[in-house]
Amino acid sequence: WMTRFLSNTMAGDLNDAHLEAAKEVVKNKFTVGLLSRKVDTMERLERMFRWRYHVNPVNQEKCREKLLVGGSNSNKNKIDKPQSGSEAYDLLAWQNNYDI
Repeated sequence: WMTRFLSNTMAGDLNDAHLEAAKEVVKNKFTVGLLSRKVDTMERLERMFRWRYHVNPVNQEKCREKLLVGGSNSNKNKIDKPQSGSEAYDLLAWQNNYDI
């Protein structure tokens, strides 16, 4: 889905040109962070956007730490994924072949 969205090609087949177009959008329009390096990512964003704690620095730092350790906006719903080889899986794999 992401390759389709970023290359503005929601229907039809995708090819390597669509993948390259999507990669260019990510390269030029996004800042990418890694969940495996949340602290580094947050520090990078803070420098880039010049975020400073002005209102209540102690409380804001506690909030930052809580978000970095515990996370936010997580989905607790458990949905069964299609099994590899099933018709549903094969259709999803075809539709999203450049995202897998």
